[in-house]
Amino acid sequence: MFKNFKNILFVSMSLATFVLLFSAFTYAKFDVENTLLKPGAIPTSEDAKCVTYLKSMFKTWNQSSKTDGVVYSKYIISSTLNGNSTSNNISSKSEIESISFGNKSRVYSKEMIVLRDEKYTISILPQKKIVFWTNSIKSKVSLSTAQAQISKMQDSLLSIREKIVCEAVKGKKNSKVVHVYLKYAKGYAGQLTKLSYYINTATKTLQKLTMNYTPESEFKKISYEFIAQNYNYKKVDMKTPVKQLVFTSNNTLLQKYAGFKLIDNRK
Repeated sequence: MFKNFKNILFVSMSLATFVLLFSAFTYAKFDVENTLLKPGAIPTSEDAKCVTYLKSMFKTWNQSSKTDGVVYSKYIISSTLNGNSTSNNISSKSEIESISFGNKSRVYSKEMIVLRDEKYTISILPQKKIVFWTNSIKSKVSLSTAQAQISKMQDSLLSIREKIVCEAVKGKKNSKVVHVYLKYAKGYAGQLTKLSYYINTATKTLQKLTMNYTPESEFKKISYEFIAQNYNYKKVDMKTPVKQLVFTSNNTLLQKYAGFKLIDNRK
């Protein structure tokens, strides 16, 4: 339960694919000075072509995420925690649906539901029959600022690479994978060692993102497999306050949540 709970929290603030890319950096805590390419290193022509290709994909994805509409995402997040030995590595997988509009978001999975608007954040654990009700914390970073930061981080990623490899995915039409290897600094917990971008070359969409971490990191590997993405989703009215999705006008739980324990942490 804990593993899936943590996975969902890790991505529940995602507004779209570009935020998932951003989460890779925020968790990684790069030590830029210790991971720069060696002075005088000269990229090969294939290396340069691969960098140019990935940069073009970053630009396409970042442009796609700039929308005034409701964003819908469906993806599978898989993670493996580092253990003391191979047999102790713990893995988990969750299918997640995310709907967002401005500072409003709704995240659904079998293990957890997170509903958020300007006023409240409501987290529901269906299997545990628990509802958490808290005040929402206003983000200090605007969407445009976050997008600018992501662009800078994407450039930083490529500047600290040890090597980059582009290759076709065997057995899959219109599929390419870009592996970005980062210099490994032993003892530096939380550092990424490799990112792999699986790309549909026909639609120029990101199909899967895999992140590998150092042995000192809590996570050994995290991957996102993107099933669906819609930047102008029409099936949900995000104007409805999240409180109305869970509570009656008398602040009691709706019938669908009868028997659930309510933990009210509002101030």
